[in-house]
Amino acid sequence: MSLNSKKMNLDYVRTFAVLGQSRNMTEASQKLEVDTSYVSRHIKQLEEQLNTKLITLNSKNKEMKLTEAGQYFFEQYEKIYNEILLAEKNYHQMMEENNYKISIGIPSDLENIILKENLQEFIEKFPNISVKIRNANLEDLLKSLLQYSYDFIICKLHHSSDLLDNNILISSLFKTNYCFVYNPVKYHFSSIEESSIIMPMSSADEKHILSQYLKRNHLTFKRSIEVESFDRMISYVKDGFGVGFVLKEAISKDIELKIIELNCPCEVVVAYIKDNLTAAVQEFLGMFINEEN
Repeated sequence: MSLNSKKMNLDYVRTFAVLGQSRNMTEASQKLEVDTSYVSRHIKQLEEQLNTKLITLNSKNKEMKLTEAGQYFFEQYEKIYNEILLAEKNYHQMMEENNYKISIGIPSDLENIILKENLQEFIEKFPNISVKIRNANLEDLLKSLLQYSYDFIICKLHHSSDLLDNNILISSLFKTNYCFVYNPVKYHFSSIEESSIIMPMSSADEKHILSQYLKRNHLTFKRSIEVESFDRMISYVKDGFGVGFVLKEAISKDIELKIIELNCPCEVVVAYIKDNLTAAVQEFLGMFINEEN
């Protein structure tokens, strides 16, 4: 394979790195804020410059795959792209530009527990840096972290196999349990199986954990009620619609609710990619973790 990369265009490197991360033309174009023809054109020009095929695209289902050469160049170009991103982030923070953002991924039920207090301290120390907080389940959080869409994530782990990527570093914040919770004043049931279970629609993690717990303990619920968020689920529990399956830490200080203890452990961690940490992000992380971690 003969290479002609003396005049390598960094735009091609960026486009291919983003495409390799998303493995989807539409997602890549959205992230780059261009149309798909821009992405296609850059990939074609890069293939001509490298004199090799980088991707294959199934015309029927639009599925995209990297060729062997494509995988090699993606791994190399992604490093270059991430170094450029990190340099830009550090520069903007150094210049204290108002448009710089730190992006944090976190499930909605962990925001009140672990994020808000540290967030207040951070924004007082860095008044020129905006913070973007997005809620998602574990799978989406990890995918976005590996695509450098988040500076770091705070998430719940239930098995050591949940985080297998060698690029991701984790530090434990605390260990807790899941529990059932209900309002004893407004909701009465003779047995747990006669009650209604309330679940947040968006939390696939909790649905899976609950399903495994019920199967393991041979339990079934009379009916289920799904709502749009963790906060709404707790509201329905307080209003007496049924029993919620929640992280104990999230409601342990709520005197209105009664907790049913379960043997269903969970570890809350902060996860990040070391080479993607700017000085400000490192300082933010220092509010959560210590050097020993």
